[in-house]
Amino acid sequence: MRSRYPEVEDTSALKEIYELKGSYCEDYAEEYKRIHSPLKGDDYFTLAEIYIEMEDYEKAKDLLSHITPASMFDDINQGQFEHLWITILLYTQRWEDALERYKKNRSFLDVFMSNPVRASIAGDYNENAAILSAIDEEKEDVETYLSRLREWCDMFPKNRMQVSITEAEVLFATGKEEKAEDALRTIEQDILLNNKYKYEWERENMLKKLYRARRLKRGESPRTFH
Repeated sequence: MRSRYPEVEDTSALKEIYELKGSYCEDYAEEYKRIHSPLKGDDYFTLAEIYIEMEDYEKAKDLLSHITPASMFDDINQGQFEHLWITILLYTQRWEDALERYKKNRSFLDVFMSNPVRASIAGDYNENAAILSAIDEEKEDVETYLSRLREWCDMFPKNRMQVSITEAEVLFATGKEEKAEDALRTIEQDILLNNKYKYEWERENMLKKLYRARRLKRGESPRTFH
């Protein structure tokens, strides 16, 4: 997930934190809240994204609880809200709930994410959709979303590693753990040897995302796992 710099005058401290630690840390979140107080609708979404990447899902859910029902008539709010909730459910291994919510909103989200304005989060949506399609044993849909993710990476080549990670996640979601672990080891080496990261925390964040793929080990059937 990719956060934006806030459109406010005093961003020097926020930029300094970003350069030292990135945007997925408590210092960044607290400074963001300080310069945006009182928080408005879009601020809740941005902060929820940050806390999801920090794996602090309770704070993310609390932030989303501030989105008023009336604001859900706005397609932009509804799209971001549903995407973030699906992400939380998927990352916390509530696969059945994530799949149900995804299926209910898929048609809307497909159109929502196709808008170039939503390009910054479309990659994460396509990743989630590929994983959920794998859980649902819909092979054609898996390939559709992987293809869309590859196209997205053509626009954002810095995030190309996300395709490989998603392919490993799909392997885990379909029970191919040995192949998935082989893929993870290859990707791990690619990340460690990559010299194109401007900040070391970018590498650390990518490794964290990679290791999170193991949460998709099947264990029990995804349809009965809660």
